[in-house]
Amino acid sequence: MKHPTPTKAVLEAFAYDLAVSVRQHMYGYRPEVYGPVPATVDEVFVVLSGNCDIAYDEIWHPAPERSLVYIRRGTRYALRQSNTSGLSRHTLTFLFSAPPKWKCDLPKTPIKLTSAWWNALMKIDESCNYDSHGQRVALAADLMQYLQNLAAALNTPAAPNAVLPARRDTESDWMEIWARAQDLLDKDAASKLTVRRLAEALHVSHTKLRQVFMAASGVAPKAVLVSKRMLRAKDLIQKGKLNLSEVARATGYHSLQQFSAAFKRHFGRSPTAFSKDPW
Repeated sequence: MKHPTPTKAVLEAFAYDLAVSVRQHMYGYRPEVYGPVPATVDEVFVVLSGNCDIAYDEIWHPAPERSLVYIRRGTRYALRQSNTSGLSRHTLTFLFSAPPKWKCDLPKTPIKLTSAWWNALMKIDESCNYDSHGQRVALAADLMQYLQNLAAALNTPAAPNAVLPARRDTESDWMEIWARAQDLLDKDAASKLTVRRLAEALHVSHTKLRQVFMAASGVAPKAVLVSKRMLRAKDLIQKGKLNLSEVARATGYHSLQQFSAAFKRHFGRSPTAFSKDPW
């Protein structure tokens, strides 16, 4: 999987406060992985069609169609094509250089965009012109303003056009479920919490819990639970105080085989290989 790099032409565009728009097509499933590498510039990675996976802090997260992730300069990340993406994948990447003091409080996980936010992003892409190098460029200020507005909508429950669905009968209810779920996940996801127990603790059905998670982040609750467990497992392996069977039990897995399979799916490496040579 090839990924855009900051060439001399790209850096020249940055000097004029421009963002460079790069589209990529991939036909057929290819399991290769780009990275993990540190991002050398600021990037906005968008999945136009198909599905991808992206690793932040060595944890793989699904990036479904119409999702966006902001990759900060200096952050270590990786990309791969999801084996559920079908026969093709189409992505859009904006490369830009944000000022050192610029802040954007977007989450590290991919964000599933609603139609309003998707259309606003496509307008930025449609506004692109070609520079003297044949690159598609847009004003970096427009892109950064979009990201800040999106972050504000995500962090302000009452904000209009928020990423959570605006349904008259359920919006406030879904906001409350999402917030309470995050508290429980941060507290217990790395041990024996399951999706069923999470739904029971929130007094909602499994179906409604999934609807809330998919609407808020584009990621199913099971995937979030697994990611939390894997992060905990990585920390325990690096500390070296427990053997792998003990790590498996400490992160809610009933067998070492089950744990090893989940670990390899997330990191692309077995826990045995990771213990010998951590990233």
